[in-house]
Amino acid sequence: MPGASGLRRYTAALELLASQRLSGTVGTCTRTTATATIFNTWEVGNNHYHNRKGLDLLYTQKLIEEKIRNGSVRAAWNLVYETLTHADLPNKPIPD
Repeated sequence: MPGASGLRRYTAALELLASQRLSGTVGTCTRTTATATIFNTWEVGNNHYHNRKGLDLLYTQKLIEEKIRNGSVRAAWNLVYETLTHADLPNKPIPD
C-alpha cells in the first residue's frame, strides 16, 4: 500500500497522462502523437483518489467524462464492469 509519496506519484501520473490524452500530444517523447485507442481503466484510479480520498483530479475526470465513457473501445467486458462498479454514476431509478 503506497504512502503519501505514492499517492502524490500516482495522482500526478494520472493527471499527466490524462492531460496528454486530452491534448493529443505526449510532449517530450519522439513520437508526439497519442494513439487513438483508449480503454476505460481510468475509473478505478479516479474512484479511489477522487471519490474516496477527495482529491481533485481535473484532467482525469474530464478525460473520463469526455472521451472514455462516451467513446472508448469496449474490448473486454471487465472494463465495462469497471465503469459500472467504480464510476460513481448517479443513482437513477430504472423505469418500469
